Amino acid sequence: MPLVMIGLSHQSAPVEVRERLAFTVAGALGEALGQIKAGLPPGGECVLLSTCNRTELYVATSAREPDGDAALLLAGARGLAVGEFTPYLHELPGHRAVHHLFRPG
Repeated sequence: MPLVMIGLSHQSAPVEVRERLAFTVAGALGEALGQIKAGLPPGGECVLLSTCNRTELYVATSAREPDGDAALLLAGARGLAVGEFTPYLHELPGHRAVHHLFRPG
């Protein structure tokens, strides 16, 4: 099952963009995660990480290229057009995504 991380951070996006994509309101993260999961193919899984410095969506699906779908799902969860933050996104596939998620510090 292909895995991809798509996200942005303080290293790739200005604070104005990060604020628009962040999930800071109580309950917003859980609601967004439910919406994202509903948009995945059957058997798809995801993790959504949102802090003041980064927002990252990790998606594992049977889709051949989950990265484009992941960006659309992330945009939809915030009610944004994907083009509003696409220039700031970075993507990590497979093992690189896992390493990034679990790396110390």
